[in-house]
Amino acid sequence: MKKSHSRLLKGLAALLFTSVVHSASGCVADFGGGAGRRSAELADLEKLWSTIRTHPEFSQVDQGSLQNNRVAMLIRNYKSGAGYDQVKGFYEHELVGQGWRLVEEKRLSDWGRDKGGRSLTFSKGEYRLTMEYAGDNSGGQWDYSISLSKEFGSSP
Repeated sequence: MKKSHSRLLKGLAALLFTSVVHSASGCVADFGGGAGRRSAELADLEKLWSTIRTHPEFSQVDQGSLQNNRVAMLIRNYKSGAGYDQVKGFYEHELVGQGWRLVEEKRLSDWGRDKGGRSLTFSKGEYRLTMEYAGDNSGGQWDYSISLSKEFGSSP
């Protein structure tokens, strides 16, 4: 498993654990694309996701969702032969045209090895969209991972 994907899953697992331990409210996670219980927040994210075009060379291989009392998140993983610069340009045009702004671009490593992995994060109001590129010759199950999230702030 790629380190960046592993970090994301570990982070989501930590959010789940924290929510269960520190809150009586339920936490819902669905990493297999199953039905699961959907909240208004996840439905809101699904509606927003439907307004964002998927890169034409992407083929979805996996999806998941998470919600606790601090965050709701949708995740989609894709295989694609499209290069990073092409995909970056597509999403910059697509998202900036809808009022999103690019807030961060950074390099990612795979267990300390630089394989060209990158991360782009866009924001629009209370929403964040992060696209991760696994890098050249990563050999993983996905090439690009996109997450759309909405944070609710800190709980008391």
